[in-house]
Amino acid sequence: MISPWPPLETWLIPVFFLGLGGLFLLLAFALLEEYRKVFFSNPRAAMTFEVLAQLLNLGAPGYIGAVGLAAGGLFFVLGAAISIILVLVPLLEIVRQVFHAIAITFQ
Repeated sequence: MISPWPPLETWLIPVFFLGLGGLFLLLAFALLEEYRKVFFSNPRAAMTFEVLAQLLNLGAPGYIGAVGLAAGGLFFVLGAAISIILVLVPLLEIVRQVFHAIAITFQ
């Protein structure tokens, strides 16, 4: 009988997406936490940096953090969905084979 489970290399895809999503989320939260500390300790300096970043088209730290959160969440959800699919599809195949074997027995 051929195993319905995917090979080991296939499992690297969701691990990659989960790791990349976790990294983006971690870095985005760290950036937003540091930005919050700077803003509450010296709001004028934080706003001056934000205006300068807008003038140079660099993007403000808050926007960069929000994009990082969105990208990290997307990658993390994608990795979780692929993991669930990689588990459910073989399980459904095993259940189908079991029902097929039971149906053949009762004929």
